[in-house]
Amino acid sequence: MSQQWTQVQEMPVEFLSKLSSTYAEIFPIQIRDCFSVWIDEQPWNQIDENDDSHRNNYALPLLQGLLQLIQNKAKVIPEFKECLISIENKYINEPLNFVRDMKICLKYEEQLLAASQSNKTTTQSHDECTEGNILQMSEEFRNLNYYDAAINGGLKECKKKQEEFVILWRELPIVTAHFKKAEQDIKERVAEVENLKPDVLNQDDMIAISQLHQEGEKTRSRKEFIVQHLKISIQHIWDIVNSIVQTLQLSVEEIIQIQQTFLGMDLLKWKRRQQIACNGIPVDTSILQSLQKKCEKLQTLIVKNLQDIQKLEEILQLLPLEKPENLPSSTPFKPQLAQLLVELVCGTFIVEQQPPQVLRKDNKFEASVSFLAGKTLNVQSRLPKVHAYILTEAQSRTVQTNQFDKSTVRDLLNNESTVEILPSGKVHAKFKNLVLKDFKRESRKGGQRIAEEKYCILFETKIKIGEFDLQTPLLALSVPVIITSHVNQECQALATISWDHQFSTL
Repeated sequence: MSQQWTQVQEMPVEFLSKLSSTYAEIFPIQIRDCFSVWIDEQPWNQIDENDDSHRNNYALPLLQGLLQLIQNKAKVIPEFKECLISIENKYINEPLNFVRDMKICLKYEEQLLAASQSNKTTTQSHDECTEGNILQMSEEFRNLNYYDAAINGGLKECKKKQEEFVILWRELPIVTAHFKKAEQDIKERVAEVENLKPDVLNQDDMIAISQLHQEGEKTRSRKEFIVQHLKISIQHIWDIVNSIVQTLQLSVEEIIQIQQTFLGMDLLKWKRRQQIACNGIPVDTSILQSLQKKCEKLQTLIVKNLQDIQKLEEILQLLPLEKPENLPSSTPFKPQLAQLLVELVCGTFIVEQQPPQVLRKDNKFEASVSFLAGKTLNVQSRLPKVHAYILTEAQSRTVQTNQFDKSTVRDLLNNESTVEILPSGKVHAKFKNLVLKDFKRESRKGGQRIAEEKYCILFETKIKIGEFDLQTPLLALSVPVIITSHVNQECQALATISWDHQFSTL
């Protein structure tokens, strides 16, 4: 038994359960257990499953080697015959997929081991999602990574079959023309011979007619082969397209589920932590880093799915045949994915550094916003600008209900900042010298009322994502702040806003 597999079997039950479910979906775990030494000795990482040149030279010999081991084992343990048939049927024509699946399983083993050795459990809640939580990220995106690999393999196979089909399709009229000409030549030659007297017919004439018949038969056989191969090939292409579309549907459904959890739970919980942190409770900065990685991963997969749909459409456009009416289409997924992309980018434009909770007129203060989508936004060519405005509590509610009227807000001095891309990949905009000047509030009586009147800072920008130009501005609201006129109002203002942070909801 190999060292890695020995360590795997010593993991806690909850880890082993997840590993078993992964193998059940991809590869028989009993094969992993029985041939663990052989599997761990193979150079899986040196084989590129996306490189066709590695198919026959590396992937196929590995598959054949494992099949031989299973066959030998099946002579002793008959139950292994079923595994032999299953693996052979699944991979014999696609050995690169065999390498891909083995790499997925082995990588997942390593992630489980790393998580287990770090005493991190798979039941860790979203409240504790940190940068080091390797297992949770792996678990959430495991299916999506598998779907992505399957779609890539399907597109490669579909492209290959499409090219083969087009070559034969173009050859068909040429062969048909040759066949018709051969038939005509035979008829003409036979007619010439029949008009001759029998004593004039010689051996050369008979040989010539025989050769014409052979040529005609050869051309006819080639035509029949092409026609038959075209029928088989186009059906194979439709089967591949059907499989790709079904996998795309699974991928989109999985993205929707993960994104809803991310925006509706993970991000909201972090914002709540940030709000409480305004009262002095420290917040773990690694949580935001983890959220950024998750956001970037989601956006990468959404864009990848859109690109895969485009590739599939391009392949189908090159086919000289109309698609069957019952063939599922990937087109409906495009607006769905585009909307997911817009929602993700809009929802992850956040206030990273909150402004001071009590503001004084004419005093400078700082704040910053961040795009969790990060470097995947591809804004290097034209860095957008972010603007900051001061809003009343009533105005902030209109932002949350999408009834916001920008003309009613009041500007701050130095309220424009250009987005920066840091070497770490972080994308943010920092406001270093915001100033609340010439601020006028509605008429109030007494400091008590002033110290209870809440405002917030609105940050607004527009950004272009690939081919999608977001018409709706990206908006982010700070936590509530109170604006004072005199120093004697600050204590009561601070008490009001601290209570608000501790007990109010976002």
